[in-house]
Amino acid sequence: MVRRLILSVVALIAVLAAVMVGRTLMAPGMPAPVAAPEAFPVNEEEAVAKLAKALTFETISRAPGAPYDTEAFDAFHAWLGEAFPNVFSQLKVTRIAGHSLLVEWPGKDASLQPAMFLAHMDVVPVDPATLGEWTHPPFAGIVADGMVWGRGALDMKGPMITLLEATETLLARGYIPARTILLGLGHDEEVGGSGAVAIAAHLKETGVRPAFVLDEGGAVATDGLFGGTSEPVALIGVAEKGYMSVKLTSRGQGGHSSRPGKDTAISRLAKAIQRLEAYEFPNDARFLRSTLEPAMPLLPFGQRLAVANLWLTEPLVVALMKEAPDMAASLHTTKVPTILSAGIKDNVIPTVAEATVNLRLFPGDAPEAVLATLREVIADDMISVEPASSVMTPASPVSPTDSDAYRLISDTIKGMTPDAPPPVATMLVLMATDVRHYAGVSDAQYRFNYVPMTPALIRTLHAEDERVPVSAIPDMVRFFGRMMLGAGG
Repeated sequence: MVRRLILSVVALIAVLAAVMVGRTLMAPGMPAPVAAPEAFPVNEEEAVAKLAKALTFETISRAPGAPYDTEAFDAFHAWLGEAFPNVFSQLKVTRIAGHSLLVEWPGKDASLQPAMFLAHMDVVPVDPATLGEWTHPPFAGIVADGMVWGRGALDMKGPMITLLEATETLLARGYIPARTILLGLGHDEEVGGSGAVAIAAHLKETGVRPAFVLDEGGAVATDGLFGGTSEPVALIGVAEKGYMSVKLTSRGQGGHSSRPGKDTAISRLAKAIQRLEAYEFPNDARFLRSTLEPAMPLLPFGQRLAVANLWLTEPLVVALMKEAPDMAASLHTTKVPTILSAGIKDNVIPTVAEATVNLRLFPGDAPEAVLATLREVIADDMISVEPASSVMTPASPVSPTDSDAYRLISDTIKGMTPDAPPPVATMLVLMATDVRHYAGVSDAQYRFNYVPMTPALIRTLHAEDERVPVSAIPDMVRFFGRMMLGAGG
């Protein structure tokens, strides 16, 4: 009896192993070569010089609703007109919400929905304390060692300048699209995107509904950025997390530091933060399959085996993903303290201590529900938990992957390296972008720039030594140009 049971278990394991290996071996391989697209000549030297110059304008956004340097944006606008004369003389350019721009390139067929491309001209500040850690000054626009260095090179003047360069090139060729092409250039994406909100409202008021809107967020992951593979994988963002920050305000007995009580505002706040750190929002693996499966051919056999059999291995894969911060963040709502404030003097016990906690909301987690969860976790009547600002948005809708727009993006990516196209996968974008504000005027919002993103480069986003490879700039221009040709007909 025991022997029969053991044999049955062994047989079951053997069958299970055979099924798993079979599913792995039958999984789709690498994308087949595609027909080479029409050549799209790019003046690399000119495009690089324009980006370098763009980085010298200190178009900084500091905080939602805070004053900004309007003169810097005015000067940048004036220079854009000089750098891209065809765009700013032949097309309709409307200034919206202060310094955002809507560029309209009318198509020949008014019955076709427009194609829309987004970028933003603002950048995050540079901490003066970190200036010594920059290889080159952040606003000098230096080209050296095969890189264009400066704040905004990746986020997002690089994509914006190459988008405009592609438009300028097509206008110089006399190209007229069948479909209207729109460019939405925001001025405050880094602090909430009121410019994008205003552009979207303008489109709604005028009855314009784009067939798709393409913004930043995805890229070509390479050199081990995705799953440890050194080969490129193109990641298109089909959704993005929501955004909110909450302020924890703790109150306690103040007084002289020589007579401390047992429960100060700071100690109470510290305990609340510890409770938040210990809590984890529930995992949701809904994006797992569409992100991992296309890249299976590039993964080691063990990883391919796991991905091909997620019906069985999903708990294990999720557990492994949780060990890497970037991967873990794609599974649930995240929270992290980012600002602490308390005290005015070293010998005075403060009566108030505050912490700002930033959250990135997973699709389906409403801001109000998340706020309620935080209050339950902290469970302290002496600590208030309230929104830190009016910038509080849920996650975006998930855009379709069976649309003409998605196929256009995917096909254009493959056409960039037609002999060896990369796998194209979808992803949940962790950061907030302007495109989320267009959900009310378009059913298809995608996030992708044709930038080769390496582990070294991604660490420079919002950090020191932000830069983009000179070699990447011509292909960034070509990608946008071919997208416009494909969308415009």
